[in-house]
Amino acid sequence: MPVTPTETEQAGRARQLRNEEELSFRDIAAALDAEGLPLKHGGRWRPETVRRMLANATDRPPTLRKRTA
Repeated sequence: MPVTPTETEQAGRARQLRNEEELSFRDIAAALDAEGLPLKHGGRWRPETVRRMLANATDRPPTLRKRTA
């Protein structure tokens, strides 16, 4: 059974492509697809998915509701 990378590993690879190779979100999505890096729910990487993932500074999945203290 193949090992699925964690969201932190996915974000790290996407951030590496963005910072070191200065790729666009579209190019990063294509590179992640070409590398065979799977999405959590399957399917293909999309530029918007990459953008949201890189905008999340904590490398944790975004929540739909605000956290309360």
